[in-house]
Amino acid sequence: MIDVTNISPSPIHPEAKEKIQKKPAPVSKFREENEFLAKIDPTYVWMDSNPQVREGAKTLYLALCAWLESKINREVCANATWIEFALLSFDHALHRYENRHYRISLDSYSYMRIEKLYGATLQREMYHFLLRQEHALPQPDAASIERYAMLESGWIPVWWDRDGQLRAQEIVTWQEAMLLDMTPYRNSTLFKYPPTAKLIVKVYLTLIHALLDNEGVFPKRSAIRNRLEPLMNGEIHRQKRSYAFKNFLRQLLKVGENVVRRQLPPSAATKPLAEDKELEALKKRFLKKGIQIFEQTLAAQNELVDDKDIDELIVCLQADHAPSWPFVLEKVRRADPAGRVAWLERQKNEPDFERLLKEMLKQDVPLQLLALFLLIQRKSTPALQKQVKALLAPGRFADFARLLERPLSLSTYDALLALRQPLRKQIQLDPDQLARSKKDLEDTIRKIEAFLPEEPIEEKEPALAPEKDDTPSWNEQNLVLRLLQGPLSMEALEDIARQQNTFPQALIDAVNEAYFSIVNDAILIEEDGELKIDPYYEDLVKEALPC
Repeated sequence: MIDVTNISPSPIHPEAKEKIQKKPAPVSKFREENEFLAKIDPTYVWMDSNPQVREGAKTLYLALCAWLESKINREVCANATWIEFALLSFDHALHRYENRHYRISLDSYSYMRIEKLYGATLQREMYHFLLRQEHALPQPDAASIERYAMLESGWIPVWWDRDGQLRAQEIVTWQEAMLLDMTPYRNSTLFKYPPTAKLIVKVYLTLIHALLDNEGVFPKRSAIRNRLEPLMNGEIHRQKRSYAFKNFLRQLLKVGENVVRRQLPPSAATKPLAEDKELEALKKRFLKKGIQIFEQTLAAQNELVDDKDIDELIVCLQADHAPSWPFVLEKVRRADPAGRVAWLERQKNEPDFERLLKEMLKQDVPLQLLALFLLIQRKSTPALQKQVKALLAPGRFADFARLLERPLSLSTYDALLALRQPLRKQIQLDPDQLARSKKDLEDTIRKIEAFLPEEPIEEKEPALAPEKDDTPSWNEQNLVLRLLQGPLSMEALEDIARQQNTFPQALIDAVNEAYFSIVNDAILIEEDGELKIDPYYEDLVKEALPC
């Protein structure tokens, strides 16, 4: 048996023992965050009374420190460097809740310090990392909205998006929003309403993207391009204040606004602007190819405005109690009959409805008739009645007066248009009554013959029947020629009949019978004590007269 009582265990390998002793114990995330916070004085560095800004700065600072773990050696970082990280985080938090896209720049003091310490590459990576984290912060709460005068949606009003709708709908990216905030604002009424502001911003950004996405637009050393590209990449460079660059953006925005103005219905708010000087100044910044691209891009925007945009603009104008009649007039003018009725029904309670109707009196006849109908329904005047009579066929005003009792509808509108046509008389013949009349006539003739004395009847050779002549006789032609010059009073007709040794009705019947084979209807009508030719057959009567 082996005695092991005096055997001691072999010592652990010295190198292995050293490694085990140097292996750090796992550190919790909470402890690590406390270590980062211990390197600064949060109360002093983040001196802001708004808790949401302080909490946002803390979130960004801790995220930045964790992101930098694999990029820098934090053991050699001085306290001043950690403070720079904290100040950058605080600036981005303020940027988020004040919503000022132009506040932070790679040229700002803290980012220039980062470039000196770690180089331009890490500086840009850190800048874009913090921008992404900044946009991920929570929405502004009630305290932030009240302190920074934000809208209820959490956006700060800006000149190009006064109610925050464009940003809420994500019409623009945050880089494009940064560019728009750097653009000199235009004090234009069209930016007051989201539909037109959206269209102008769209044209403006489309022009900028077209200029940057194509080669050969700017000269090689163009200061405009060198400033514009960083802006569109989300990196602001303001090393020098450049009035030339500001003027370029201002001119481009005015040209874009004019594109929209020309496509909107004419009004005081949409009158096109003078842009010749701006176009000339812009083209001087481009090469020959750039001018072609610029002009092609502008021409491609000429069909940008559609009916939906005008509908949305009308809603905004009426909500703001602004005049909307020019845009409604354009919608009514383009619409079909059903659309016209629907638009006018929706607008009848608007304050500028009567102005709309008066402007419709300057349009084509159907719109004039519709406007007169609605105006007379409100208040009838002799002047309006005179205008109606001038548009209607003769003798149709009584029918128009009956229509005034009906509300506006598609059937009412169709009935109004029908009043422009002359009223055709409908003759209804009853065959049974006609047969009875013929029998009564034959009976009357037999009774008369029964009372007449019988006389010898001389047989005569049958005379040749004269050829039938459809041309009216001399007397009939004279009467027709006289009526073609204008209506004839019944008293004058009686004088003519006495001269011809006949009766007025006989003359009327003779003319109607002469022309019945031509027009298959009676051509003479009596109206208001006057005899005249039915306007519906007047052209046919003229053609039937001998040359």
